[in-house]
Amino acid sequence: MPEEENAIELGFLDVIVFNQFGVPIEDAVITIYILDRFSGEAPIQIGVTDAEGKSPHFTVPTSYNLSNILGQDFYFTTYNIRVDAIGYYSAQTNNVRFYPEITSILTYTLNPIPIKIPGLNLEQRITLPPSKFQQ
Repeated sequence: MPEEENAIELGFLDVIVFNQFGVPIEDAVITIYILDRFSGEAPIQIGVTDAEGKSPHFTVPTSYNLSNILGQDFYFTTYNIRVDAIGYYSAQTNNVRFYPEITSILTYTLNPIPIKIPGLNLEQRITLPPSKFQQ
C-alpha cells in the first residue's frame, strides 16, 4: 500500500525536571507551544511531571503540508517548550525541532524563587485572641 503524501511524521519528547539540588520536581507543568505566524505562540500539548520529575511521553508532529490545511492546523516545525513549577522560576527553550521517530530528551534544573518579606516568617503561626462573644 503506497504511503500518503500528506502523512504527518511524528517525533517524541520526554522532559525531566529537577531542583537546584538534583531532587526531582513533581507536578511541574510542561507546555509545548507551536510558533504560529499569525498569533505567535499557541499551546498544543500540556503535561505534568510525576514523582520522579518525568513528563508524559509527548508525541509531536515534525512537519506539516501547507497545501492541506483544515481548521486550526499548525504551520511550522519549530516549537517552544516551557516548564513551570510553583515556587520556582520558569524555564523555556525556544525553536525546538523534532525529527521523525526520534525521542528528544530535555532536562531542566529550576531555581527557587526567594521569598523575602520583611517581618514575615513563612512558618510563623499567629494565634488570634478569643472572641468576646464566647460564653
